[in-house]
Amino acid sequence: MRLSDRSLHAWTATFYAALGLTPVVACGGTVVEQSDGGSASGGHSSGGLPAGGAGGGTSTGGRVISDGGTTSAGGRGAGGFVNVDGGTTSAGGTVINVGGTRATGGAAGVGGGLVPCIPETDAGTLGGYETCQGGVLHRTKKAECPSSIPRPGIIVPSTGGAPSTVNQCQRDADCTEKPHGFCEPGTQILAGFCSYGCIDDSECMAGQICACGDPIGRCTNAACTVDSECATGLCASYVPAPGCPGIAFACQSEADTCLSDADCALAACNYDAAKKARFCDTLHCSVGRPFLVGGAARLAAAVERTDFRSELRPDVRALDAGARDAIGAYWTDIGLMEHASVAAFARFALELSSMGAPAELLAATDTAILDEIAHARDAFALAGEYAGRNLGPGALDFRDALAGRSPLDVVRTAILEGCIGETVAAVAASEALAGATDPAVRAALTRVVPDETRHAELAWRFVRWVVSDGPAALRSRAATELVETVEQALADAGAALAAPADVHAALAVEAHDGKDELRAHGVLTPRDNAEVRLRVLEDVVAPCARALLASVQRGAVMPVAAGAMPTL
Repeated sequence: MRLSDRSLHAWTATFYAALGLTPVVACGGTVVEQSDGGSASGGHSSGGLPAGGAGGGTSTGGRVISDGGTTSAGGRGAGGFVNVDGGTTSAGGTVINVGGTRATGGAAGVGGGLVPCIPETDAGTLGGYETCQGGVLHRTKKAECPSSIPRPGIIVPSTGGAPSTVNQCQRDADCTEKPHGFCEPGTQILAGFCSYGCIDDSECMAGQICACGDPIGRCTNAACTVDSECATGLCASYVPAPGCPGIAFACQSEADTCLSDADCALAACNYDAAKKARFCDTLHCSVGRPFLVGGAARLAAAVERTDFRSELRPDVRALDAGARDAIGAYWTDIGLMEHASVAAFARFALELSSMGAPAELLAATDTAILDEIAHARDAFALAGEYAGRNLGPGALDFRDALAGRSPLDVVRTAILEGCIGETVAAVAASEALAGATDPAVRAALTRVVPDETRHAELAWRFVRWVVSDGPAALRSRAATELVETVEQALADAGAALAAPADVHAALAVEAHDGKDELRAHGVLTPRDNAEVRLRVLEDVVAPCARALLASVQRGAVMPVAAGAMPTL
């Protein structure tokens, strides 16, 4: 399984919105006040909480939106690449009117013809890359990227009182975990973070190229490597998630309606990988909460009962006995986890009341309980059909679930159960939905994805409240807890993914040969789930944690009404 960067950026933006952060801050830029040459710098995430700016990668070129104009004055382009000096401005720059006509002459491209690359003469050529107006890169030839690392002296000054777990480096020489290490300032936390670059394609994974930049190239996803591979047009860059950091490369198409954001009015130039075409679009921004007692997940046992199932009925006629058993066991586990989530939220409601939390958090928790009951009933309905018998949850052991829990314990559990558990669950359910074809399974997952997203948002909003407006004695301790808990989860997820293959194969669902058949019925293998968990922790949870702490430090958190977050 390979989660797309675009998908993960969308999830990150969703939870940024829940935290009350602006899209510019959320996607890796530093907010600037002027509209004529502001810059935005960003970090690059290389795994782990302290390893980069929010969302990974550097900022989207230092662009500042002002009255519809996009300005870029020598800023660093998306992913750390050299951008246009001068850029596109709202006054005299290249702008597309609503009617689709280029304000400075020429057609904007509405399909049926390539949108031209107007060379940016001041940008020059860097390792075979050339720059079009609007900041789009294209690759004329393969060449080794220049490198200016290690740079002498201190790159990022000391952060003084910043936690030692955050500040990774001050000099390029401090970054030695991989080749081509360099130190750069973080986007959200004022600290130095290690990034690791490349000088040629051989240092990148399959499906990537080394895109040259300052101070060195970075590996980025690419469907082409040079212009000559394209039947039409250029091997040109695009932003996988408009409004967020990172770039990728693909050939131009005659179906394109834009090449850069400058070709779009009140929108951004997006890319549809399925249609292999660029088009103007709005910016894109965005199973089950575990019941933890003493740090361990607690579940009921599955029993035969008829009252805990919905009306969903999957089509099992084409499945052999082995597939039915594997899928039935999977959905039984899902049902038990969803059932346990009811208890987790019920406990959370009591704890919110004990801490004097805002009414909107209590109301959202009450709604989540009803959501989880519906999810459990759907899961047990599916499980029963696959297993060929009625299934439901037995009694859940609630002993010690409230014993000796301090406010910090409540925060820790909310981070584990919600910020991590339900954030991962929401993305995992989305991935399962993408591969599912059975109508009943799709109906269940279609309900789960938005619900689990709201539940994860609730956890993030609770942690935001604690570290910014909660009990004074708890705020700094909660912030430290967030850092340490996410870091530990990252380490654990990396270790789980690196486990020997026979550990995963020991589970029936992983050992079953017909994995495509399983995916059609909403099943993710243990390996799939391990990959999802690690990627979500690296690219969604850790950036959100960094951004939250930084925004609280500078007082930038804005109030957000419940239900105001974007949907996926």
